[in-house]
Amino acid sequence: MVFDTDEDAPEQEEVLCYIDGQSISGVKISTLKDGDTSVFLGWNASGMDVHMCFEYLRAVQKLHPEAVITCSDADGNKTSNVADISEDTMNDEWGKRIEIMASFLDLDEEVVKIPAIRYTYNLQPKKFAEETEGMSLGDKIMKLYGDIIDMQWYDAPEPKAYMLRWNTAISNFKIKDFEDCMKQFHDPAFCLSWSIWDWQDARIGDKVYMLRVGEGTTGIVMAGEIISEPYVDEDWSGKGRVTHYVDIRLDQMIHPEKATILDTEDLSERFDGIEWTGGHSGTLLSAKDAYHLEKLFDKYLVDNRKQFEDSDKAVTLDEIPEEYKDYFDPHQGHGGHWGTIVNTDKVDLIDFLQSHLEGSKEVATVNTTMNDEDGLAMPVTVMGLTTDDEEVAMTSLIIEGEERNEFIAAFPALKDSGTEVTMKLVKVNEYANGLEGVLTCETEFGANLCFFDTDYYLHKNEYKIGESYTFKLGALANEAEVLPKEDRVMKFSVEQTINMANAEGSEIEYDEDGNVVPREWIMDQLVYCMNTVDEVPDEYGFQSPVTNSKALKIWGTPMYRMNVTVVRTEDEPDAVVIPMYAKKAFFDKKTKKNEAIRGMLWMLGSMVK
Repeated sequence: MVFDTDEDAPEQEEVLCYIDGQSISGVKISTLKDGDTSVFLGWNASGMDVHMCFEYLRAVQKLHPEAVITCSDADGNKTSNVADISEDTMNDEWGKRIEIMASFLDLDEEVVKIPAIRYTYNLQPKKFAEETEGMSLGDKIMKLYGDIIDMQWYDAPEPKAYMLRWNTAISNFKIKDFEDCMKQFHDPAFCLSWSIWDWQDARIGDKVYMLRVGEGTTGIVMAGEIISEPYVDEDWSGKGRVTHYVDIRLDQMIHPEKATILDTEDLSERFDGIEWTGGHSGTLLSAKDAYHLEKLFDKYLVDNRKQFEDSDKAVTLDEIPEEYKDYFDPHQGHGGHWGTIVNTDKVDLIDFLQSHLEGSKEVATVNTTMNDEDGLAMPVTVMGLTTDDEEVAMTSLIIEGEERNEFIAAFPALKDSGTEVTMKLVKVNEYANGLEGVLTCETEFGANLCFFDTDYYLHKNEYKIGESYTFKLGALANEAEVLPKEDRVMKFSVEQTINMANAEGSEIEYDEDGNVVPREWIMDQLVYCMNTVDEVPDEYGFQSPVTNSKALKIWGTPMYRMNVTVVRTEDEPDAVVIPMYAKKAFFDKKTKKNEAIRGMLWMLGSMVK
């Protein structure tokens, strides 16, 4: 259960209670200044919301028997002096809400807006009827509730970006309407409805930019986020066309006649693939254009942040930073991996990477392919950079461009350390960008090892399934600890001991009194290295005795380099031993030779040429 407190409520203290993945309206609990408490259940409440409301009231009644619980309608008019909070009443309230939802299905409307905690759901009754043809009314209603809940809580695909267009010469939305919206901007209920041409793939959470075209000062005047699914409504132009719309929560509005905007002239010089002087409203931007436009707009906001202090000129939902940083997302794909060395809770990872990038040198440049936003390969020139560190370095991948280079990734990589292992390539799990990958290889002992290939961009076109290659392998510890004393011995009951002996066909040991001696397994020398999450095959839970340990510092962080066994066979107890780097903070004292440690590790490596 989550509680959202409205700190700005002028007349009362409000808390919105809801349950992730199950609520639609939630339950609003308000403490009034006269001491009364109001519990509000919306007409659009889900079954869980209704249940939560009545459970709360019953808990109040149990804890405070003297409390008087009354019932009022939506306008605050008291309907009963003593509220009935029985199971039957709860079911009746749920039934009323089902009837309301059922009535929407028969409405002769293009779209019915159903508000919810996070987003507005746009029900299109005719389309819904087609999708649910043959279903019972009950099943239809349950599907509608399920669709609304799914829209609220479950992760959407990677956000896209759309260019909306506003021509004040022909639009029914005029400068006066724009100014009225600026006045309503900070109202939590405020949103803007706008037509969208490429509506088929538009989703909640997608970014939008509003481009003023035609007369007057032209350029980007609004930016925001889609908060509804596309829906059909009356054609704004009056021509009777089928027109799709989306609701938008605006993040910024900039008055084109009173403030400095990111103008068309500047935009057209930087982007070739976008129509800046006209075109349909709501066209989908390519991933590349969306990426660069977002960065350009962020820089514009910082450079012009002063004008947002005057609400007649510009308004913003979020505070604009004082300084612009041109950066890629350092956590993308490698957030946890950086945490194996850097304390990301205390260190600004962007500053850390930028400072180390300054000392990086080029180690390789290769013409290869990278996947675009549709997963199609496109030719690129990739430059690999690395820091001048002895054991663990930072590798960065950069795409060379005509006007500017683009960061793709940065990750830790073994420099001059690692164990050489010859293995047969079994599988390649390529990252979405097409430049990074995890290899699955079979060792000569029959065991498979999965590891992140830090030079994948160099060798991706050389790899062939079934061929053998030699790699240098190592690991970085996500977490590690010395095996606790209580876990060093595994004790079995007498019954377990007998069952095990019978299964093995071995003799049972007895003490001098003829009692079965329970088995004990000494765990200090146990070795295991097992993947626990299919989605991240290069991360393992492990346990191994330490065969060597050395204290050192990596980028200022005290670490241990220790040799651990990741493959063991009956004939080869140390079949594959690799160096693993672990933070010194994981341990109370330096690990000793043959001392057992366990934890989680990230395995990485590169081809030996």
